[in-house]
Amino acid sequence: LIKDVVIDLDKYPYLSWKLRDAGMPSKYAVKVLDKESDVTQTLVAGGEPLTEYRAYNLKELFKMTGVRKFDIKFYYSLTSHLRQDWENRLQAKGQPGDYILLDFIRTESE
Repeated sequence: LIKDVVIDLDKYPYLSWKLRDAGMPSKYAVKVLDKESDVTQTLVAGGEPLTEYRAYNLKELFKMTGVRKFDIKFYYSLTSHLRQDWENRLQAKGQPGDYILLDFIRTESE
């Protein structure tokens, strides 16, 4: 969780990151919360491989301009649905000590 990130969406609308290949599964999720409106956008919700460069235009996603304060939730999410209860239950697939390496996370101009 990266809390209280102040971003000028007019100057730096893109939130970008890149993962480094750690030789492990790289499923993860990224959610961004606009603190003032309490609106959350899910940028990534899983899939593999996700080690390439990623960039998302927050100005367009949130349909907002100006300086905003965000919480960025970036977390490992190696899970799968249980076959017996597809709709309601997930199981952790990772092992203790599994990790992902975040090369960088930053905001960028257009």
